[in-house]
Amino acid sequence: MQISVKLRPSKLLAVILTIAHVGAIICVWFIGLPILALILTLLIIFSYYYSLTKYALLRHVSSITKVWHQDSSWHLQTKAGQIIAAQLQHKFISRYLVILNFKALNKRFAVPVIIGSDMLDVGKFKQLRRCLVAGIT
Repeated sequence: MQISVKLRPSKLLAVILTIAHVGAIICVWFIGLPILALILTLLIIFSYYYSLTKYALLRHVSSITKVWHQDSSWHLQTKAGQIIAAQLQHKFISRYLVILNFKALNKRFAVPVIIGSDMLDVGKFKQLRRCLVAGIT
């Protein structure tokens, strides 16, 4: 089975990331230690900026902008044009969100790809979900 998806920026994912990070900042301030809360808040803000630019807005050079499966292997393309051969390790599939965790063949660390339902056309998102549920690996 062959699939190819070109990703576009996601407002849905941006909203999810914003809610999660704002919630984390609120929780941190309930600790009661202002210095620690300030340090953690700065780290959360950095995490928010990085996550937003890399996964939701696709502006980071290492953002994955295209994913395709061909001849029983996965390929990922970054915004910088680098093509990464990878193996699908884990997947999470929901109605509005697909999270794919790849093991790049030439890298030590995993490469996560987060796909919101608004990053693709509706038909393409459904096709991707069907292929993943059917067991494409």
